[in-house]
Amino acid sequence: MSTFRVVPLLLLVLILSACGGSNNAAPEPTPQPVAVERGTIVTTVSSSGHLQPLRSARLSMAGGDVAELLVAVGDEVTADQPLLTLNSGSLERNVALAEEALRLQESTLAALEAGASNLERSAAQAAVDSAQINLDNLEFNLTEEQADNNSQVLAARAQLAQAKVALQNLTPSESQLNGARSQVEQARLQLENAQAALAAATLRAPFNGRIMATFVEVGEQAAGPMIEIADDSQFELVLNVDEVDMAAVAVGQPATVRVDAFANKPLAAEVVRISPAANSSPTSPLVSYDVVLRLSESELALRSGMSATADITTAEKSNTLLLPNRAIQINRDAGNATVLRWAEGTTQEVTVETGLRNSTQTEILSGIEEGVEVMPSDYTPAEETEPSGFFRGPPGRD
Repeated sequence: MSTFRVVPLLLLVLILSACGGSNNAAPEPTPQPVAVERGTIVTTVSSSGHLQPLRSARLSMAGGDVAELLVAVGDEVTADQPLLTLNSGSLERNVALAEEALRLQESTLAALEAGASNLERSAAQAAVDSAQINLDNLEFNLTEEQADNNSQVLAARAQLAQAKVALQNLTPSESQLNGARSQVEQARLQLENAQAALAAATLRAPFNGRIMATFVEVGEQAAGPMIEIADDSQFELVLNVDEVDMAAVAVGQPATVRVDAFANKPLAAEVVRISPAANSSPTSPLVSYDVVLRLSESELALRSGMSATADITTAEKSNTLLLPNRAIQINRDAGNATVLRWAEGTTQEVTVETGLRNSTQTEILSGIEEGVEVMPSDYTPAEETEPSGFFRGPPGRD
């Protein structure tokens, strides 16, 4: 008798063990409510790109063979420093000739402006006076008709005229002075042109920077780019930003940049330029725009072409109501947002107005107040779930 009783009891134990086996698994954590709190929310647009110097230029010149290459790749140079010279023998001779011509014209003008000495002027005046006296003596007691026919009188008149011209020539006329001044200006202009041509035979640095490349050797003909220089004291980061993010990006916005080579040393930056033209390709549907950030000065050994990522701060708001994104249900069809307000163990769906939103938080503009608790948007009350297991009642029965 006892043997037959053991079997049903053992079967019952096995069934109960199977039904309760699921209770041995770790229970899922019970969702906890979160409170509406005040805080600061920041929205950003992230992208990556490469560093480029603040300024760079490829320098060129033409007009002769390279005589000297005065710099090498990597050299630091200052503005107006000579970098390269061309053969300039004929240009130097032209300068020397122009300098001599200018000295000659300036000497001529100086002599005219100084005029005759007092001794020369006195002698010329004495010659005029003597010729006048001689003429007066010859014309004395002669009628006008007799004087006009007297050869001695005619000769004396000619001598007086010559003496007056000599005296007058000792004082230059204004036209003579103006002509001499014009000759000086022309000579000075020719000298400036010759000096400019000589200066153009020397290639100089347009700004402080570093020599990035040279494209010519001594003896080669000057043509095309010859030296590349870059101002590496400050860098810019060129980002490729997706068109969907462009509405939020504006010049003047701050940004945080992390250069791959110095990932643990973030740098401050600012949006300084936005390309008006889109980057697009016939083979790709993606459209983007170049956004240029200027990095703050840094002691890091930054180099042109380094890879970097940036977070542009597009909006920031402090002392505003915030909830985690997981607590908000976005209803795109209805065009609204709702939360599950938690009070006394029950939930109530409440429509809220939202503002800024980032990857973790959403700003609440209206609908609920600070301190109110809400449940995650996927929360389902326990009493609404169906029991499970072997002892679940049949359909239609409690």
